[in-house]
Order: sequence, then C-alpha cells, then structure tokens
Amino acid sequence: MYSETQYSSLNNNRFLSIKYHFLLIIFILNLQGFITYIDWELRKLGEVAKIVGGGTPSTKVSNYWDGEIDWYTPSEIGDRTYLKQSEKKITSSGLDNSSAQLLPVGTVLFTSRAGIGKTAILKKTSTTNQGFQSIVPNLKLLKSYYIFSLTSKLKKYGEINGAGSTFIEVSGKQMAKMDLMLPSLKEQDDISDLLKTADKIIILSRKKLTMYESLKKYLLQNLFPSDGEKIPNVRFADFSGDWEQHKLGKITNIFDGTHQTPSYTKEGVMFLSVEDIRTLHSKKFISEMDFKKDFKISPKASDILMTRIGDVGTTNVVNYNGNIAYYVSLALLQKKDTDSLFLNYCISSPAVQREIWKRTLQVAFPRKINKNEIKKIPINISKKEEQIKIGKIFSKIDFCLYTAKKQLSLYKNMKKYYTQKLLV
Repeated sequence: MYSETQYSSLNNNRFLSIKYHFLLIIFILNLQGFITYIDWELRKLGEVAKIVGGGTPSTKVSNYWDGEIDWYTPSEIGDRTYLKQSEKKITSSGLDNSSAQLLPVGTVLFTSRAGIGKTAILKKTSTTNQGFQSIVPNLKLLKSYYIFSLTSKLKKYGEINGAGSTFIEVSGKQMAKMDLMLPSLKEQDDISDLLKTADKIIILSRKKLTMYESLKKYLLQNLFPSDGEKIPNVRFADFSGDWEQHKLGKITNIFDGTHQTPSYTKEGVMFLSVEDIRTLHSKKFISEMDFKKDFKISPKASDILMTRIGDVGTTNVVNYNGNIAYYVSLALLQKKDTDSLFLNYCISSPAVQREIWKRTLQVAFPRKINKNEIKKIPINISKKEEQIKIGKIFSKIDFCLYTAKKQLSLYKNMKKYYTQKLLV
C-alpha cells in the first residue's frame, strides 16, 4: 500500500525545472555576440568530406554474418544523436565480399533513400547497407557535430536532388555537390557546443515526459482492480475492503449525440465530434435554434464524453459550463453518485478497456460500440473518499504530462529557431 505522501513527488519538479531553465539561460546568453559570420567560406560538401555508400553481404552465406563489425540499416536511425551498436553485425569476410565500407568514428550516417535525411554520428567504426550516403568529414576542415547540425539542410537538399521511379534516392556524387557556408573550426566548435546544450535540454525534457507517461500507465494498471479482482494491486493506506462491481448503465445515464450532420455556422454553440475528445474544444458551431431543437440533453460540467465510433473508449471530463452540442460518435455519460475524475480514469484502465474492446463491433467500418453495449460494461467502484483521492492523483499526473509536453515542444522550437539563425 502507498500513503499519500509517497505521491507528493508528482509535484516536486523544482529541481528538474531549475536545471532545464539554467541550461536554457546559458544557451541563450551564449548566442549573443560570438557568431561573427566573418570569413565563412562557400565550399562543396565533397571538398570537406568524403561521401561513402554502403552494401549488403549475401544473406545466403552464413559466414558473412554474426561477426563483430557493426552494420546499420536506415530503420535504426531515429532520434539518437550517437550510434554505439547496430542490430546486425557482419564478419570481415562479409565486408570483403560486399560493397560495404568501414566508416571511422565521427562519420555522420545519412539515409539516402525511402526516408531521405535521417542522420546520426558513429561512436565506433562501423559499416552500413546501401541505404546510406555517409559523410566522413575531413576533421581539419569540418567537425562531425557541425555537419550533423545541418541535418535539415542535408535532408532538404537530398529530397530536392534525389531521383528514381520506384523510390527517390540521392547519390553520393549529387550529395558531394551540396553548397556549404563553412566557418572556422573554432566557430564550428562554438556553434556545436551551443546546439549540444540545446540537445541536452530536449533530452532531459523528453525523459521527464517519458517518466510521467510510465507513471500514469503503471497507476492505471495498479490503482484499479485487474480482471476478476475486487481490490487493486496498489492502494492508499487509509482504505480497505472490496470494491463493488456495477454495470456502467447503472451508475450513469448514457446518451449519444445527433445522428445527422448539422448545418454549421460561424458562431453559436460549439459542436464536438470524436476528433475533439482530447481537448473538448472545436472550431465548429451550430445555431442556437438548432441546438434547442435537437439537444434536449447536452453535456454539462463534470459529465464525461466517451468516443464510440472510429476511436472507441477514449474519455474526457467536461469542464465547460456553456451549451455544448455533440455528434453520434460521442457518448455522454452523466454520472449519478460516482466521482467524475475517478470514473474517467477507471474507464481508461486496462481491465475496463478490455471490456469495451469485447463489445466493440470490429467488423464495422469504422468500428463502433453501440450505446446499449456501453451500458453493459462492468465497472469496479470503491468508496467515495477513495474515488476522490484516486481522481486527484491522476488529475495531477495529467497536468504534469501537459506541462512536460508543452516544455518539450517549446525547447524543440527554440532549437529549430536558433539553428536557423546560427547556420547559414
């Protein structure tokens, strides 16, 4: 069992926030004044780096595979800046009997087909298949991280200059012709250091977001009873006793929205559909007259909306006191005595989602769950005090998730903006 104080760390983000913003301040301050753009030279990429293709040893020869030489494919190039180990490895015989070439540490891998423009820097000597035109910088003229920082420009160039009928591919010869404005090595280092700082901020922010996502997933699995159980795996110390199981139709009144596509207006009553479930906000409106005619019952604050067509089983709690119109793709759950936040997250728990899935018409297109089937969904309910405490915990986590997503988006946009300013 967990006491409430064990969850207080959810709001204890001060250290991480201070660290993020300290790094951010350093990053911004260092932008001021040191980029001179004096003596930048216009060079071809091929003049300051070697462009190297790759190859694949025969898969029919077992002696070519499962060796000690890293061998990368484009699918392995994602969000990582540095690569330390490939999924597949080849032998020295496989290297000698294919067009694969050894690439030194610091090589910037560049995917050249079927998703042109993904990059990463090698941390150890490796090889690639033919889906790359890798950039081996002349370290007396070009720094690895600097050319890696030009990923968006490399991608754009490759996409514009690629050719092919089946799929677009850019050749090594074509990549070598790319124009670069090249500063001195010191200035390359200065720019690279700043962008590395930005990357650290983004990595820390992404880790923070992942932490909250994992925490929410864990608590959804454990703060509500599993299939066939009457108590959850994790519980506050203040509570005991079995939870009671009820049908959703017993603890809520369930309605669906209008079955007709409405006549939209520029203003009036907001009209929600399945795609609006995350925000419960829409730019679509219907007239007050149509609302009064078609909606005898409409969502009010603390009611729950649940998707039932296309996307099925996603919920959100209404926190708007004005009139709201909604489409048939949403179900309206008006709770009777159950806490709204608790019920919202309970429906999101794995056990209830499985019950929803059982009752969903999978053969329909789009898939859907009928209103009468929603009423039959079994829901385990605790005492009201425990409901309120559980609802508050998840509400705090969702707030942390929201702010973490906003932070990550801000830092990514800042890096993009300053990359465009720093790199001519």
